[in-house]
This record gives sequence, C-alpha cells and structure tokens, in this order.
Amino acid sequence: MIIIVVILYVKIQRTNLSIYSPVKSIQSNLKHLSWVAQRVAAGDYKQHVSSLGRFSDSFNEMIDQLSHYREKMEHISNTDVLTGIANRRAFNQMIKKLWDKDIPCVVVFIDIDGLKYVNDDYGHSEGNHYIKEVCQILKMNLKEDELIFRIGGDELLILLKKEDAYTCEERLLEIRLQFRKEMKRKYRIHVILVLVVWILIKKKTKQLMNI
Repeated sequence: MIIIVVILYVKIQRTNLSIYSPVKSIQSNLKHLSWVAQRVAAGDYKQHVSSLGRFSDSFNEMIDQLSHYREKMEHISNTDVLTGIANRRAFNQMIKKLWDKDIPCVVVFIDIDGLKYVNDDYGHSEGNHYIKEVCQILKMNLKEDELIFRIGGDELLILLKKEDAYTCEERLLEIRLQFRKEMKRKYRIHVILVLVVWILIKKKTKQLMNI
C-alpha cells in the first residue's frame, strides 16, 4: 500500500509539473504582452511580440498600423492646408531641434506685398492660387537643406542653415533673381525678402539686414 501511494504521489506531481509549465509560459507571455501594450500606448511603436503565434502577427500588424497613422497625423499637423508646405508648428519644432543641437541658422521673413490688390480685384480664390504659386516657385529654387514655411496669410519664412551671414546674403540674392525670372504673372505684385534674422544658436548673436 505504501509503495502504491508513493507511486501515485509521484505521478500526480509529474502531472502537476506538466500542467504548471505551459501555464507559467502563458503567464509570462501575457506579462510581456501587457508591457508591450503599455509601451505602445506611450508612443513606442518599435515594440513587437513573437511568442503568441497568430495573435502575435495580428498584434504586430496593429502596432504597424498605429505607427503609420501617427506618422500621417504628424505630417498633416505640420503641413499648411492651402500650399502643402510646412506650417508654423513645423517651424517651431525645427527651431527647437536646431537650438538643442546648437546649430546656427538664418531665418528669412518673406512678405507677399500687394496680395490685397489681388483679392480685391480678382477674388480670394485667385489670391489663394497666387499664394500657392509663390510657394511652389520658391520651394523649387531651394536646396535640400533649405526649408520654407507659411506662418500666416501672406507671410512666409525660409530657414537656411548657414554659418556665415555674407554667404547667406549671396544665396538669398540667387533665390530672388531666380524667382523673378520664373514668376510670370499678370498681377502688379512683388515678393519681398523683408528681413533676415541671423541667429547663432545659444550664443544668441543676431544680425539684422534688409535685402
């Protein structure tokens, strides 16, 4: 009887171990899944799971879709609806990045002079068309590291990553000449590069000059 009881006890223990092992594995996977879900909720879309079979595939696909959706929404929130160029929000983010990395830059303020004339004589629809045309021509004549932003109705900014004010002035003259060459419109209007603010990040050195 004693031998039989011992054998039965051993069998029960082995059975419990065989049941406990997969349960423990499931608990571990669920804990990992919970941790990944928390990371994703915090905006970390680089996390993925790989130990839950088809559920892992579905979960990872959901993460990828969320990441794509976030990138799309970020692009929309940083883009001017009318012109398709970057907006004031994007400019503020870029300036902060340059400030944090201590990168010198030049900000060019652009005023589309005479836009009121177009709106009054031809209508706001034509005025909007003109703004878009101005932005596209300027954008086409900028280099890869030169950025344009629309911050208001007829106000634009160009951001140049330049370390020398004189180099910047030469570049602006090139942009202005090219713009005048390509701008073939009937309106009595001028696009004026009103002011260049030379910003040496963190050292806070500023120069103002009229172009």
